[in-house]
Amino acid sequence: MTEFVGKEAELRKRIIAAGVEAMGERGSVGAMAIEVLWECVVGWDEGLADLDGVELQEEPPSNLPSDEDKSKADVDVLMSIR
Repeated sequence: MTEFVGKEAELRKRIIAAGVEAMGERGSVGAMAIEVLWECVVGWDEGLADLDGVELQEEPPSNLPSDEDKSKADVDVLMSIR
């Protein structure tokens, strides 16, 4: 497999494109396409694939109020109704 060394990015793009195209197929072809996509997205980097309990997500915007701020605002609204 030495002929693929250094071509990982291009290979990954082509595999993902083929997987997306085959996803709509019936039977085992569609199931295999989903498995291929999973491997390209999640299992591609073996070093990261072994991490348990880690989820990749964006950080929430810093300007959102915290849960504590929300509950204080709710109390303020209720108090203003009196």
